[in-house]
Amino acid sequence: MKRFVLIALILLLTLSLFAACGEKGPTINSAYKPYEDDSHPDAYCVLVNEPFDGTEAVPTATWEEGEYDRVYIVPRYVGTLVEMYSVFNDPDSGRSIISEKPEYSLTAEEGCVIYGAFFRPEGGPAWYLTVKLPDGSFRGFLLNYNGESGTPHLEYVEPAEKTV
Repeated sequence: MKRFVLIALILLLTLSLFAACGEKGPTINSAYKPYEDDSHPDAYCVLVNEPFDGTEAVPTATWEEGEYDRVYIVPRYVGTLVEMYSVFNDPDSGRSIISEKPEYSLTAEEGCVIYGAFFRPEGGPAWYLTVKLPDGSFRGFLLNYNGESGTPHLEYVEPAEKTV
C-alpha cells in the first residue's frame, strides 16, 4: 500500500511539473491595452500620432526630440524588440536606402511607451521602424506622410498580408 501511495505521489508531482512548464502566450504590455482593437487583433504595435487629443501616454523612453511629427510607439508585447533606422535617398538610383545600423533600439519592458518626433517629409520616407516579437515574428514599417489625407491618428503595425 505504501508503494502505491508513493508511486501515485510521484506521478502527481511529475504531472504538476509538466503542467507548470507548459507554454504560455506572450505578456501583453499594459500600456497597449487602451489601444486594443478587434479590427487589429494581430498588431505588433500601435503608433499614436499627433494631435494626441487627450490620448497622450507616459513615455518610458524618448528617442528623438522635436515639435513636429510627434508619435508614441506602443509595443503590444513585453519582450518586443523595437528599432528605428534612418532612410536616405540615393541620388544616383533615386531609391530610398535604409541605414545598416539602427539609430534607436530597445527591448520593450512592462509599460513601455516610446516617444519621438520623427520628421515625415512628403514625397519620401525618412524613418523605418522594425518590430520583432518575442516569438521571432518580424515586421518593418516606413514612416511616411500622405499629403492628401494626412497621417492617421492611430497606425497599427500588423503582420504582412498572407498570399495564397
